[in-house]
Amino acid sequence: MRVRGNSGPEPAPEPETRARLPTAETRDLKEFSHPYPCPYLFYSKPMPTPLQSARDLLQAEASALAELATRLDGAFTQTVDLIAAHSGKVVLCGVGKSGLIGQKIAATLCSTGTPAIFLHAADAVHGDLGILQPGDPVILLSRSEIGRAHV
Repeated sequence: MRVRGNSGPEPAPEPETRARLPTAETRDLKEFSHPYPCPYLFYSKPMPTPLQSARDLLQAEASALAELATRLDGAFTQTVDLIAAHSGKVVLCGVGKSGLIGQKIAATLCSTGTPAIFLHAADAVHGDLGILQPGDPVILLSRSEIGRAHV
């Protein structure tokens, strides 16, 4: 492109700077060039279909349930017996995601005929412990940084 009044030679065109994504025929990442690489554009295999994603999810959940079944022991039986024998309410306590799970468990217990209530741990130390009555079983839910859930 010449600018008015400029009699010099026309400058060379700028090199191609747009990304060239691998096509369906060539999935070779060596063909990919971009002046500012974006990690989201790199892939080594096609994206899974929604059906495959659902299957993978269900397989992962099935594996997690199978592993959980191996961790059940006598403490589980004692907990179930304690809750079944108690005529009062079950109190669930937690913070964050564990608290949300506690709320869901309390709602499920109530809907199946077992009186239950959720007590947020922060509320408990600020005056709401009065909800507890002697003998009420309390289930404390926590998730450690290690990644194992503790009940």
